[in-house]
Amino acid sequence: IDQKADEIFGAQTIALLGPAIARVFAGERVDFEREHRHPDGRVSHHAVSLIPHSAGGAKTNGFYAFNRDITESRNAVLEIARAKEQLALALAGSNLSLWDFNCQSGEIYLDQAWARMLGEEPGETITTVEKLFARTHPDDVERVLEVSLMELKGKTNGYAEEHRVKTRSGEWLWIASSGKVVERAADGKALRVIGTNADITVRKRAEAHIEDLATRDPLTSLPNRRVLTDRIAHAMLTAERKDEAIFALLFIDLDRFKIVNDSLGHNVGDQLLLQVAQRLGSAMRKGDTLARLGGDEFAVVLEPLHQPEDAGPVARKIIDACAAPYSVDGHLLNISCSIGISVFPGDAADAATLLRNADLAMYSAKERGRNTYQYFSQEMNQRAVEKLALERALRAALQEGEFELYYQPKFSLEGDRLVSMEALLRWRHPQQGLIAPARFIPIAEETKLILPLGNWVVRTACEQVMEWERRGHARIPVAVNLSVGQFDASLVGSIGDALRASGLEPRCLEVEITENVLMRDVDENIEILRQISDLGVRIAIDDFGTGYSSLSYLRYFKLDTIKIDQSFVRNMVAKTHEASIVRAIIALAHSLQMNVVAEGVESVEQKNALGDMGCDEWQGFFNCEPLPADRFEQRFLLRSAANEGIAATLVMPAGTLLRNAN
Repeated sequence: IDQKADEIFGAQTIALLGPAIARVFAGERVDFEREHRHPDGRVSHHAVSLIPHSAGGAKTNGFYAFNRDITESRNAVLEIARAKEQLALALAGSNLSLWDFNCQSGEIYLDQAWARMLGEEPGETITTVEKLFARTHPDDVERVLEVSLMELKGKTNGYAEEHRVKTRSGEWLWIASSGKVVERAADGKALRVIGTNADITVRKRAEAHIEDLATRDPLTSLPNRRVLTDRIAHAMLTAERKDEAIFALLFIDLDRFKIVNDSLGHNVGDQLLLQVAQRLGSAMRKGDTLARLGGDEFAVVLEPLHQPEDAGPVARKIIDACAAPYSVDGHLLNISCSIGISVFPGDAADAATLLRNADLAMYSAKERGRNTYQYFSQEMNQRAVEKLALERALRAALQEGEFELYYQPKFSLEGDRLVSMEALLRWRHPQQGLIAPARFIPIAEETKLILPLGNWVVRTACEQVMEWERRGHARIPVAVNLSVGQFDASLVGSIGDALRASGLEPRCLEVEITENVLMRDVDENIEILRQISDLGVRIAIDDFGTGYSSLSYLRYFKLDTIKIDQSFVRNMVAKTHEASIVRAIIALAHSLQMNVVAEGVESVEQKNALGDMGCDEWQGFFNCEPLPADRFEQRFLLRSAANEGIAATLVMPAGTLLRNAN
């Protein structure tokens, strides 16, 4: 042992070489590693080899000893091991798995994180492509193969895709897989691919939930308007690719659903909608699309159709399915539906127009009596265009002051005295002339223009009464009609403002509300009418007998007057049934301490019959049609040169007034 060896090994190490040396002299080669601590504190690692030597004979008489410093390589191995351990910990925390594919052997190495994902026993796995694809969802295999082959052929620089794999328990997990070729042969053939797999099932479920929120109606789980629009667009593309292919869109609206919702509550309304959705679904053909647009509106895409007439039987089937009674929360309910039908390509060239035209046809079905269906026609479109033009003109009319009030007198049946008048709104269009309220009031309600318009009516009527009084006439009470669109929290304040601004006594103002308006949001209306009554304003229920109110509700509303609808008055002389109804209404009103006014009196026979029944007041064309303010003043307020107020008028029989006017 030379001096160099002594320096390298150290005396202690040499002393420990005894067993190894014995093995060497027995003719065996010995390899081992040793650690050496230097005087300066450094530690180095060495690989030692002892090789036996014989001098011409078989017996070993010596050996060669070789020492190689392996400190750097050993540290590198340790570093790799530490990095691998750290990577394993990181992967465990990130739910990520590593894989390594040997393209030549076809084997795939998968780490233990993969086993955990699949519910297998922990440990590293070596499998084959065939076994791996056996666990891949059949719908995803083709896509995974396609992206993998693109990478193997060098057409991509790494890939990433998502697919489903089956766990040991049979559950499908969503996996985000990425891979890249890291080694190729000289001819470019892929030799090795490495990549990662990540479990993204939670994310996929969240995405599916978000997608449901964006595309599904939350109550019925039916497709929503967004999906319907996409479905219509797709049906249009399909129809355009096929010559003479057509499809139909059905717009479905429940009849009188709001009454159920308002009277029984939204919970009952929602349960009813769920049952309706189930019935609609059962009436669909295979391949049809049913969607809920919102509220009580549904839509159906019917495709394909041989001819437009084929949509009619489906619509009738839907109507019949909806018509059967419903049992909801202990209530037996009956409800019907109205359906509008538009057909592609004849009725529209885009989804929005097709939907709008079906909506127009649905409203036409409601106008025809509900519980039926109606096809779209160009006449409906023309009416829609006119309606839009009327809306624009209506907004301008408010700014230009094109509205005016007409007044119709009310007379007592005892002595034919003028007791009050009703203010009626008229629109004097600069080109079209006088437009009837039936044409523009519904549009004003839809566009919320009824609020400023209604406020103008109340204010103008109050100011007109006070203007006549300032000119020396006796104060005459006035009644104004309230629309459904005016019935909100601002109504009481606007009436109070009109009274204060004009100076009119509240008892000289009466508001008239139709029976149908009265029964909408009953609890809220009771409170609003109570506040109006607290102002001192009188309240009348108009068109009584034509609505759907329960007589028991009358005691809860603070009503002063009941107005009998003209449909009963018109036929009461010739038909005893109508006469009995009128007599019953008068008796009911008087028992509740209410005043009774008969509308639409057109003959002396009707007036006399009402007098015999004990009716209090009447109004109608028998005496006078509604008149503008100046003509009303001339006819009913200026009756004597002395201008003794309306006293002279009050004592004159209505027939005399009519003859004098002619």
